Amino acid sequence: MVRDIIFCLLIFLMPVTTIAQTWILFNQSNSGLPDNAVKCLAFDNSNVLWIGTDNGLARFDGTNWNTYNTGNSGIASNQIRSIAFDSLNRLWVGTFNNGACSFDGTNWTVFNTQNSSIASNTIKGISTAPNGDVWFATTNGLSVYNDTLFTTYNIFNSGLATNHFTHVAVGLNQLFIGSINGGFATYDSLFHAYTIVNSGFPDNTTLSTALDTNQKAWIATPSSGLVVYLNPNSWITYNTNNSGMPVNSLNDLCFDGVGNLWMTSPTQGLILKNATNFTHYTTQNSALPSNQLHCLFYNQGILWIGSTFDGLVKLSFNAGINNHYNNDLLFPNPASQNIMLPSNFDHMRITNCFGKVIIDAPIMSTIVTVASWPSGVYCCELTSNNGLRKIYKVVVAH
Repeated sequence: MVRDIIFCLLIFLMPVTTIAQTWILFNQSNSGLPDNAVKCLAFDNSNVLWIGTDNGLARFDGTNWNTYNTGNSGIASNQIRSIAFDSLNRLWVGTFNNGACSFDGTNWTVFNTQNSSIASNTIKGISTAPNGDVWFATTNGLSVYNDTLFTTYNIFNSGLATNHFTHVAVGLNQLFIGSINGGFATYDSLFHAYTIVNSGFPDNTTLSTALDTNQKAWIATPSSGLVVYLNPNSWITYNTNNSGMPVNSLNDLCFDGVGNLWMTSPTQGLILKNATNFTHYTTQNSALPSNQLHCLFYNQGILWIGSTFDGLVKLSFNAGINNHYNNDLLFPNPASQNIMLPSNFDHMRITNCFGKVIIDAPIMSTIVTVASWPSGVYCCELTSNNGLRKIYKVVVAH
C-alpha cells in the first residue's frame, strides 16, 4: 500500500516534464468503427488513420468515420489483415481470404490467385519499399510486386526456411522478414534465414519487427519474449527470466517519438520499454478495455492500440501536467472513507495515477465515497457550466 502511494505521488509531483496520459476507447457503441476486432492500423500522408477489422476497413480523420466494405466499394474482402501506403499515398490492403487490393482514392484494384501470380489469397502483412516495390507476406510464399509483375520467393527458390510469412519490415539496406515456424529472415540481395537450429534466435515464429534509429531490428515472438537482431552472430533476448519483461508472448511492437518501445500481448496487455525499465499496463492499472491486444501504431504523440475483441484505444501523451495543476488537495487528507468537494462545480472526472477513469459524472453531492478505492493518489478535475475548472489531488489510504 505504501509503495503504491509513493509511486503515484512521484507521478504527480514530478517537474513539468512529467507525461500525462489520456486514454480514449472507440468501439461499435460509441463511434463509426465497423467491428471491435481490430487487426491492423496505418496512417496516410495526410495523417488520417485507417483501421482494418473483421468487418471492413475504417477511415478516421479525427472527427469523421468512413467504412469501406464489399457492399459499398471494390475492396476485395471485409476481413482485413494488413494495411500500407506507398510513396504515391496509394493504399494497399491485405485480406484474410481474397488476396490484396490497392486504392488510389477513386479506384480499387484486386490482386488474387485467380487474376494474378500473387502467392496466396491469405495476406498477413504488406510493406512498401522506397523503390516502389510492394512486399506481401502470405501463407504460401513471399511475393513482391513492382507495379507490373509479381515475383514469389519460397523454400524452393531461395534461402527461406518456410512458405508461411507474417510480415516484412523495410530497412535502409535490407528487409527483415517474420514467419510461422521458419524463424527470422533478412534480405539484402540474398535471403538469410535464422532459426533455433542454426543461430541464436530463440523462436521459430516471429510476429512483428520494429527498427530503431540505428536500424537494429526488435522482434516480437509468441513465446520467447523480445529479441534484438544486431548481426547474424549477435542476438539479445529479453524475457521474464532475464529482465523486467512481464510476459513472453508478444504480437506487435513499435517505437514512439522519443525512442521508447511499445509492445502488445495477445493475453497480457501493453508493455513499455524505455532505456532502463519495463512498464506493464493492464485492465487493472489503466483504461485498457481488455488485456487481449492485437496491434498498435504510433503517430504524432499518440499511440493507437487495436484490441482483439474490444475496439480501438487512443493513448495520448501530454507534457507538462503541472502547468494545469494547482497543487491543492481535497480533504480529508489522506482520506479513507469520503472526500469533500468544493461547491460551485457541476461535473467531476476522477482518474487514478495511471490515467484510468474512476468517475466521470455530474456532481450530485459534494461528498464522494472512496472506501472501496485502492490506496493511492488520484486526480480530480472539477468543472462548472460557467467555465470554471480546477484540478485537485486526492490521496486515499486505508
